[in-house]
Amino acid sequence: MSTTTEYDAGTEHARSERDLEMIEKECTSFIREMVGQSATEGIVVALSGGVDSTTAATLAVRALGPENVYGLVMPTDSTSDGDTTVAQNVAFDLRIAFRTIEIEPLVEHCLDAMAVVDADQTARTDSSTRISDLLSTSITERPGYTTAVSNVGGRLRMLATYFEANTTNRLVLGTTNRTEHCLGHFTKYDDGGIDLLPLGELYKTDVYRLAQYLDLPDHIIQKPPTAGLWADRTDEDEFAVTHETIDAILQKVIDEGCSIEETATALSVEQDLVAKFARMHDETAHKRSLPPTPATHRQEEH
Repeated sequence: MSTTTEYDAGTEHARSERDLEMIEKECTSFIREMVGQSATEGIVVALSGGVDSTTAATLAVRALGPENVYGLVMPTDSTSDGDTTVAQNVAFDLRIAFRTIEIEPLVEHCLDAMAVVDADQTARTDSSTRISDLLSTSITERPGYTTAVSNVGGRLRMLATYFEANTTNRLVLGTTNRTEHCLGHFTKYDDGGIDLLPLGELYKTDVYRLAQYLDLPDHIIQKPPTAGLWADRTDEDEFAVTHETIDAILQKVIDEGCSIEETATALSVEQDLVAKFARMHDETAHKRSLPPTPATHRQEEH
């Protein structure tokens, strides 16, 4: 059997309108119940102008009414002016209160502070030799610097979102979908720092179908998805395959418990491709769970 790097989904995963109606009801009911149980007064949602945050915000408005949903638009240097405008327009269309917070000055202040190392303090530690090595190397030359910088903006968004939530007695609404969640394609304590996740059981392709059912604007549905950490870099640039292929692989490996070989054969794709996403799922498990204790770690080993 010949194999490719793309899966031909056809109509296998298409959902009927009734299925989508049930998904909407489940998600809106879930949001209402979570807010009710927590005795809070609504939710705060970070708006990017993408299909996930717009879908999540739309569900929240349908669940709670626009007066109980508050939006935050938080651009950084990697956010285009067009994306910021789209996110603001989402809030206008949903008739929810919102404000725009420029995150980049906070990022720059954070990086400036992190770049300062006090030689007088570190020289007194037992690790003075290693610290001396760090002092002789610019922080910008450390191996993980680029990734760390890209994550700073996201984590500052989380701080701003929780500040807003804490000061208005609201919950923070997550916007990550199941595809991103399974692959760890989100920043820990950014998109992962939330109170509820209504899209958490919907793969990216399901979110697109739900967005169409909810009658979201075409320009949002058709916008190439991106993690928002780097300018002009889409998800498909990072993964090198479509979301239809990724979702089909994850459904087989995670939901159905198929092996890499079984999945590759069933979908007529290369085994290396399946192994890549199975590995991403395994290596990012720490993003999807509470910090382990010795007891929980022992349980996982057995």
